Amino acid sequence: MPVIIGCTLIFLVWFSLKKSQAIKQELRTSEAFWEEERRSNTIKKCDISDLNYIQIPLDSLPFSDTCPDSIKRCQDQILSLSEKKILNLTGLTNTELKLRYGTANLPFLSEYDTNFLILCRTLNQWGILLKDEGFVEDARSILAYAVSIGSDISSTFVMLGNILKEEGDFIALAQLKERTANLSSIMRDSILTSLREMEQGE
Repeated sequence: MPVIIGCTLIFLVWFSLKKSQAIKQELRTSEAFWEEERRSNTIKKCDISDLNYIQIPLDSLPFSDTCPDSIKRCQDQILSLSEKKILNLTGLTNTELKLRYGTANLPFLSEYDTNFLILCRTLNQWGILLKDEGFVEDARSILAYAVSIGSDISSTFVMLGNILKEEGDFIALAQLKERTANLSSIMRDSILTSLREMEQGE
């Protein structure tokens, strides 16, 4: 019995220390965050005209005048987006954006990032519809473009990976996996797992 009581006391002391350390770490993290936030609000507006804006290559995408309305809607959305500013800001928080470019630029950057998200979703939907209609090569082209601009939509990668696998293009599939490994997205590991399982199922 004394041994059990002793072990219990040791465990309680250890647990208390661990909990205290976790609380202190959480406080330090919170303080660091708010310090960065305060500092970001003092950054002056920077010139953002030379950022890496995405220019949609309309001439190289498989637009068609004779297609179902669902595909036409995707095409129209892409055409509309081509007239807007688009930036891939995946992985950057609002605080980081303000620190880099100034608080006054945040509304513009948020808008350009939203345009990017809409672009990626539209490309993904376009690819799905094309593949369902039997236009596999056009779907591959659309999905490959989405990947090239930094989309992190899981179904885009999985669908493109399946097309590459079905076509026996395992070099391109390996390259797709390499590109996935360089994503700055929380979806990276999940997508990599799917692609690895795809390769193992050869």
